[in-house]
Amino acid sequence: ENLEPPNMEKEDYNEQQAKYFTAVKPWVQTTVAPSRLPDENLEPPNVTLELEHAYGQRCADVRGCLLYNANGSVLFPSAAVGVVYDPATNSQSFHLGHRGDVISMA
Repeated sequence: ENLEPPNMEKEDYNEQQAKYFTAVKPWVQTTVAPSRLPDENLEPPNVTLELEHAYGQRCADVRGCLLYNANGSVLFPSAAVGVVYDPATNSQSFHLGHRGDVISMA
């Protein structure tokens, strides 16, 4: 496969490439720089995040990681979170102290 640019003037080649680029990414022609940049703020935002619900279970490379406890709740890993689902209340509680993905449970 020939990866050399076609035999044409450099300006013509660059113009052709620019047309192709904007055809693939049409927003390039309509994007403009802001007229005034906002002041730089290096302070962290004054918000906190709280996990409400875990969707999905890690199951591609682990086995036997969907368990029931004595109360009838379902236990399973979801990334680095151990999840306890209570079907009676349709609620979840979380064990968040893991540094990496949970890959086994007992």
